[in-house]
Amino acid sequence: MLFTRPFFGNTRPLVALKSVSMVISPGQSLGVVGRNGAGKSSFLRVCGGILAPTVGRVKIAENVTALIDLGAGIEGALSGFDNIELAAKLQRIPKGRHAEFVRYVRKFSELDDALARPVRTFSSGMTLRLIFSLRTFLQPDLLVVDEIFGVGDRDFSIKARERTTELLRGASSLILASHDANLIKEFCTSAIWLDRGRVKAHGPVNDVLGAYAKVTG
Repeated sequence: MLFTRPFFGNTRPLVALKSVSMVISPGQSLGVVGRNGAGKSSFLRVCGGILAPTVGRVKIAENVTALIDLGAGIEGALSGFDNIELAAKLQRIPKGRHAEFVRYVRKFSELDDALARPVRTFSSGMTLRLIFSLRTFLQPDLLVVDEIFGVGDRDFSIKARERTTELLRGASSLILASHDANLIKEFCTSAIWLDRGRVKAHGPVNDVLGAYAKVTG
């Protein structure tokens, strides 16, 4: 169970997730569907190790990449290059691959010499380019993905989608939340439908999407 903070003076906490229990084994791919506010993002944050459940427990893979909350996880006072070094330590990238990591981020982000500047001087689009590049170097054991294909301008968004697709295809395990049913069908073998923080349906992807479509039209 996961509680979130109350809003607008409400003294009762909001239950973001309740009685959600499942096992995602290596090699499995899970799609997550539901209306806005259903608890999808909270579920992803718990699975990605970003949030801890208020009640209950969760055990996740050691090597996890979470492509969610792309606006977070950067030190604005540090330069782009310093943030690359910090990310290398946090992601436990072997020292022998640090130079490769720097080259990847520099090329993929297309920021070049701007990486020598403090990130606080970057535009929002430049910051998203950097963060996305930092998070997509390694192929993880578990990949947790939210709707993130609107990163940056049109050209970079296309490139980000292509890179994410590569990671999706190579991931040992995958959790993907999307409003795009075709994307869920392409990459996932099972699905979960969340409604007001509860599991409405869980099973084969076509069964869950079919049930969800009957309600949403």
